[in-house]
Amino acid sequence: MRAVIVVTHGSRRQEFLEDLEELAKFIKGEGYDVILAHNEYSFPNWREVLRDLVGRGYDEIVFALAFLGRGNHVFRDIAGSLGVSELERWVEREVDGKRVKLYFTRPLANSPLVKTALKLRVLKALGLR
Repeated sequence: MRAVIVVTHGSRRQEFLEDLEELAKFIKGEGYDVILAHNEYSFPNWREVLRDLVGRGYDEIVFALAFLGRGNHVFRDIAGSLGVSELERWVEREVDGKRVKLYFTRPLANSPLVKTALKLRVLKALGLR
């Protein structure tokens, strides 16, 4: 079974959670489940979601990192805590005594679409669009 965990930083602000819930809904598709989870401040925590999924028999899990850059949360708190140092490749790890395949997407800042979206917003603010 396959799942995608959309991992955010987390926030105490409800509007943040609503925005990211919309993102998770957008990612949903056939053949995999999508769960929104957070690194801190918000629930559910990605660690709990991962344990739950593995316990229910999921064996391929994509971590869709809803972070802008390759900072400490990505490489220390999330991927690093699972012994993963490289992004965009499948790795096998043991989680709660079970072998699973994990994949970590790159954060969003290098995406041409994200760059374009930010530029368009700046141009709009400057009245140049």
